[in-house]
Amino acid sequence: MRDASFHLFDRAAWPRSEHFDYYIRTVKCRYDLTAHLTVTALRERGKALGLRFYPLLLYIAARAINANREFRMGFNEHGAPGYWDFINPSYTIFHDDDKTFSDVWSEYDESFPVFYQNVLHDMETYKDIKGVRAKPGRPANCCPMSALPWLSFTGMAHVQATEPPFLPPIITFHMGTIAAVGRKIGMSSTSVSHKIRRRECQKIMFASRKPMTRDSATATAKKRRVLPKPKRK
Repeated sequence: MRDASFHLFDRAAWPRSEHFDYYIRTVKCRYDLTAHLTVTALRERGKALGLRFYPLLLYIAARAINANREFRMGFNEHGAPGYWDFINPSYTIFHDDDKTFSDVWSEYDESFPVFYQNVLHDMETYKDIKGVRAKPGRPANCCPMSALPWLSFTGMAHVQATEPPFLPPIITFHMGTIAAVGRKIGMSSTSVSHKIRRRECQKIMFASRKPMTRDSATATAKKRRVLPKPKRK
């Protein structure tokens, strides 16, 4: 497994240093946004190629997060803010027998075939492990993601009271259909910390996911033939 390096901010040169202190000491808050992403082409192409849709969504979200430094931020062991080289997705799997869920994380890779096989390997390995953390060794550079396929929503909020504050975004997906046009729509709800992100950052991340849903549909067809074996953990 790759180790991610943590880079401290130079507080004297960091433009958002004053804002960080204000929102961590005076106005402690997060904010939540929900956006609609058209995923019809991605879903249809993935289905035609025999690809599971959940790993495709995880890949798109992980790519968008890793493309923006503000979404890779965290604290070191001394409580100083900085950012990771990359962020791994930490996602939920559902146990139908007792209606509980477990958290599984997979190593991020920009290559879709490598990422896809990493996720499939971990899902299969830990699918029957119960408890909150099914896969051990969860690193600090993780971002929580989950899906609610059986629930329709237009907005969602994540209320937290953690100390120190949790800086990575929290992402929840839901799938729906606009009946009038027959398009598959993915509702992507993202909760972020106002301490480190402007609302412009949210706009950038949501905007980056839109072309990824289109481009990934094409990329899956090209890369499906060369999917490697999963990495050994």
